Amino acid sequence: MKNLLSILTILIFSAQLSICQHYYDDAFTAQKTDSYSIDGVGDESFWEQCDWYDIEYIWIPYGTAMSAGDFTGRVKFAWTEEVLLVLAEIEDDVLSDVHPDPQDNYWNDDCFEVFLDEDYSGGWHQTSYNAFAYHCAINEEDVIDSGDDNAFNVYVNDHVDFNLDTVDNTHYVWELAITVYDDSFNESNPTNTTVTLSHNKEMGIAVAYCDNDGGSERENFIGLIDVAAEHYNSAWQDASVFGKLTLNDPDAVPEGIGITAIPAEDIKVFQDNNSNLIIENPAKTGEKITISVFDLNGRLIMESSESLDERVLLNIHNITQGTYIINLRGETMNYSKMICKY
Repeated sequence: MKNLLSILTILIFSAQLSICQHYYDDAFTAQKTDSYSIDGVGDESFWEQCDWYDIEYIWIPYGTAMSAGDFTGRVKFAWTEEVLLVLAEIEDDVLSDVHPDPQDNYWNDDCFEVFLDEDYSGGWHQTSYNAFAYHCAINEEDVIDSGDDNAFNVYVNDHVDFNLDTVDNTHYVWELAITVYDDSFNESNPTNTTVTLSHNKEMGIAVAYCDNDGGSERENFIGLIDVAAEHYNSAWQDASVFGKLTLNDPDAVPEGIGITAIPAEDIKVFQDNNSNLIIENPAKTGEKITISVFDLNGRLIMESSESLDERVLLNIHNITQGTYIINLRGETMNYSKMICKY
């Protein structure tokens, strides 16, 4: 059985790697916070711990230069378990919104865009929710995604809470809280499941700005990723051009720290024939622990608080078959093990 689990684990990870494709190795980090406010100010102390990244690459017209004072931008990222937070400082000499219908030519008005691939899988997303292309309008209300085969240019206002604050005539602050969905999202389903964010989770990310100085079309499209000429306008279609965003919790116990009060080899985690997760602890410490079950994409499937006695039983009957990571975390321990649910 042990050899079978090893083989299954290798096959699963190999399959995942085979479908992932990323053209660029741009890497960004988001720092964890426990609280936030979306006011367009960005003066909370946690933002000081986050790095700035310049929005500096001209995607359209590709390879050209902009006049001084026309546009500059930079962005940083943070997160809670519920949302991805984005803060951007933008200099733009003219704000323009000449298309009154948010679903029509929204890319030709000034707008701030965040492209998000929840599981960093890459690949096509123009007609699916493999990734999202959030176009945030300067009216501070509307957010549009290109949709899928069933609906085009859809409102996703409930995905993004954002605020645009005017600092002066040419300087603006965008602040966003993005609720994260995976590729099972369906716009016709009123109860889509959101993704719980966690330490070390990797997501695909790109940011861009549509710059219109008053005409019927945008003059420039400026991005966070230094793409090649063949990808100058691909982010809204292909998540493979995104960079990698890693979620960091500075207070997290380092991976692999193991167990301090109980030797790791003394803990046994396995499934019985009745779809119960069994944890055996001969030390019988009675320590309060949190048992978390994650899938291989880092999504939290279930969680339970228990007392770590000699034997703990957790019903996992409702979890579908597959490979999962079981994490036991308490005051003196942080221990993980991979199991195959059958």
